[in-house]
Amino acid sequence: MCGLLMVGGVLHAWVRNLNLPGAPKGTGAGMMVSTDRGLTWNWVDWNWPELGYPVWMNAGRNYQAARDGYAYYLSPDGPSAYADYPHLVLGRVPVGSICNQAAHEFFSGLASPGVPLWHSFASRKPVFTDASGCFRPNLVYSPGLKRYLLAMSSPYGQWKWWATDNPSRRAHLGIFDAPAPWGPWSVVDYILDWGAPENRFAPNIPSKWISDDGAVFCLVYSCIPNGPYQFNAQFCTVKRKGS
Repeated sequence: MCGLLMVGGVLHAWVRNLNLPGAPKGTGAGMMVSTDRGLTWNWVDWNWPELGYPVWMNAGRNYQAARDGYAYYLSPDGPSAYADYPHLVLGRVPVGSICNQAAHEFFSGLASPGVPLWHSFASRKPVFTDASGCFRPNLVYSPGLKRYLLAMSSPYGQWKWWATDNPSRRAHLGIFDAPAPWGPWSVVDYILDWGAPENRFAPNIPSKWISDDGAVFCLVYSCIPNGPYQFNAQFCTVKRKGS
């Protein structure tokens, strides 16, 4: 599993490593749905072989803090869950049609500043770019700040199963914010060689662990092969400009 969303009491989980016939290992993503809070799950009958690690945007309990009627998800623009890519893409779907692939559409650029275009997957445009590598992102809405927070990291050191050779890759933790899921993105903090010599990755900001005013949140991440491959939590404080 790489992304989880509850909306209307229904859990929707993106599942990575589909390993479809003829495709490399660690590629592709599909969706499973649970109507009984995770007791049982059912697959939808379609998938995204071109996306390796889609993650749902979360917005409060049961998605109640969402600012419109869409569910959004980010993914590095590539098929592997074990690779960094230079771009992120953004998909969206009406919350009542999440299981209908035909209802999904992708950010395709801006018609004018702040006005996004939405079209088919084939027409997608990057919603975020970092030459140092986009790897296993996380997107959450902070009601207290009225901002969208993007967290992403690239691990320190080399993984033997790394699927790409990006000469520009540099280990880092990046936290960014924007007024909308499609940006424009500004840098909250960008830490090179984050946690070295630990290989920290997959930072996540659980929506439940953001303070009411947005000033404090908990950052959850893992580490492998150097560092504890387990639940790691770190509290962070947001300082507004001028404060």
